[in-house]
Amino acid sequence: MKLACIDVGSNTVRLLISEVNNRGKLKRLNTKRVVTHLGSALSETKALNITGKNLTVKALSKFIDLSKKYNVSHIYAVGTSALRESKDGQEFVDTIRKLLDINIEIISGQREAQLTYEGIKASLDNVDHTLILDIGGGSTECVYMEGEKIMHTSIPIGAIKLYDLFIKKDPPSKEEIIDAKTYVLTKLSNSKLAIDKPFKKELLATGGTATTLATIDLEINRYNGQKVHLHRLTRQRVLHIFKQLINTPFKERLKLKGLEKKRAKIIITGLLILIEIMDFTKSKALTISDYGLLEGLMFEKSLEANSFSTHRT
Repeated sequence: MKLACIDVGSNTVRLLISEVNNRGKLKRLNTKRVVTHLGSALSETKALNITGKNLTVKALSKFIDLSKKYNVSHIYAVGTSALRESKDGQEFVDTIRKLLDINIEIISGQREAQLTYEGIKASLDNVDHTLILDIGGGSTECVYMEGEKIMHTSIPIGAIKLYDLFIKKDPPSKEEIIDAKTYVLTKLSNSKLAIDKPFKKELLATGGTATTLATIDLEINRYNGQKVHLHRLTRQRVLHIFKQLINTPFKERLKLKGLEKKRAKIIITGLLILIEIMDFTKSKALTISDYGLLEGLMFEKSLEANSFSTHRT
């Protein structure tokens, strides 16, 4: 069975086309991603970025055409933080449905975290002692196990949101970095992480900030999921890369090997959030995952399809 899954995020629209067999094993057939900055300036305007909306529609149209070439049985799409929080999110989803005949499910932070957990779980033998982190454009999702219960907290900070709020100079000033750090620490201190204290767990990060960190560390310009997946960095190495980036002007930053041009601005705030969480949870290292929400959605929908097929039989 072939399926296509799409994630409409605050910064990126991503596509995963996979074949899933009856045992639930996933084979990736194609992946695509387009940076749209859909959630840019959302914290100020409360509305989706107009250019980002146009880029999102174009990306979705191309993704749908590509999916049809693979003869997928269904295309599933979900929307996260930007569509959840914007005043025109549902209106945009309705417009896309009329234009492209595709329904985008705006999912809660809880469901986003659950899908991310399931996607990562499929690629690892055991995640019971893992704190899973997904730094998005508008929010940061944290998932971890407490006994047999999956715990989740959605923290209202993301790479785009933090950049829009604090970074005005190029390169950012010391005061801007300090103010941004203080803001992140306040949000963390008021989150469930401060109550549950999942501090003796392995830290595993997924999403654009994490995978970009890996490509910078690996010095690869062409994204390679196999190389990125399970790449490990110490806190010292993450901090070294962060300091290098915040002390480099934007135009010079564009030349850095492994850094995608459209992420050259918000990678600063994405890594700032990551480092603050590492310090808050006393993590000395982290592992990067190329799996996440899309894989979780793919497994969920394939199970539903198999269950429906079995029921009909």
